Amino acid sequence: MAEIIVVSVLVRDVQDSDIETILQLNEEFVEYLAPMNAVECAEYRRSANYFRVVDLNGAIAGFLIAYEPAASYDSVNYNWFSDKYEDFIYVDRIVIAADQQGKQFGRLFYDDVKAFARERGRARITCEYNSEPMNYGSQKFHAAYGFEEVGRLWLNDGKKQVSLQSFNLV
Repeated sequence: MAEIIVVSVLVRDVQDSDIETILQLNEEFVEYLAPMNAVECAEYRRSANYFRVVDLNGAIAGFLIAYEPAASYDSVNYNWFSDKYEDFIYVDRIVIAADQQGKQFGRLFYDDVKAFARERGRARITCEYNSEPMNYGSQKFHAAYGFEEVGRLWLNDGKKQVSLQSFNLV
């Protein structure tokens, strides 16, 4: 008799029980992200318009945090988009566990953010990734999804450059 494997994949809002895994995932990829501790994670939960996880059979495969205009969020990148656009969803960070990359969870998140943005009448999704030093995985993913570069910023006293990206929904 053949064995049947049931896989459950769900994009859902963050729960208290997810926080430890979110902090571990953030730390695993901290070279591409800002550090995050439990207090900061709680602030993201309070202030973000979108903070969801990919739940794979009860385990967290990744998370995504996003903001709309006029959010109480102080970030150089977010502020750049706020100055340029009136109508957007800003993806602050997306993290997919190393052992889950290449399984389309990033695309699943962006499809969910796209639906969220459309429900809220937003015109575009924005984000950034490191261009110096280059985050080649993120560059490849965003280009394949259809994002286009709309600017660049130097950060950390010229030690890091980001590519500012936009995906138009209209």
